[in-house]
Amino acid sequence: MLDVSTSIDAAEIEEIKNAVIREGTVEKEVFNVKKNFDTLSGATHYPIIFIVDVSSSLKTERENLNTAIRGFIKDIVDSRTTLSSSIDFSIVTFADKVKIKRPFGYISESDLQEDASKNIIGENELVGLTNMGSGMFAAWYIAEMRKCMYKEAGLKYRQPIFVLISDL
Repeated sequence: MLDVSTSIDAAEIEEIKNAVIREGTVEKEVFNVKKNFDTLSGATHYPIIFIVDVSSSLKTERENLNTAIRGFIKDIVDSRTTLSSSIDFSIVTFADKVKIKRPFGYISESDLQEDASKNIIGENELVGLTNMGSGMFAAWYIAEMRKCMYKEAGLKYRQPIFVLISDL
C-alpha cells in the first residue's frame, strides 16, 4: 500500500514498524489511519502533521506549545476559505512513548473550544525522555498511509508538511 516513490522498500518499513512496536515506544494502533475525508468536493488535500516533543525538558514550555498549536488552528479557522476544509491535520507527540494526539481530520471551530483536549498538551503529558526517531517514523508512516488513501480515492493532494517542535 505504500507509495513506490518512497526511499525505502516495504519490507524495511515493516521491519522498522515492528521494531518500534517491540521495543514499546510506539503502540500498534498508532499506525492505524482512518479514512475520514471528503471525496466529493474535488478539493486538493493538504496533510499537515505537527510532531511535538512532550518530554520532561519541555515542562516549562507547555503553554508556548499550546499557544503555537492553537494559533495555527485559529489562523486556519479564521481564514474561512476552502483551505480550512482542505487541510488534513494531525498531531503526533513523542517522549518515552509516541502517541497520536490528534488523528488526521479537517480543522473546524470545535478545535478551538476549551474542551478540545485533542489539541492541548496537558501538564501530565510532559514526562520522560526524547524518543524523536520513533516519533518521526510514526509521523512519516501515517503520512504515507494517508497519501495512499487519497490515491485510492482518486483525490488530488500535496506532499505532507511536517512541523517538528522540539528543544533538541
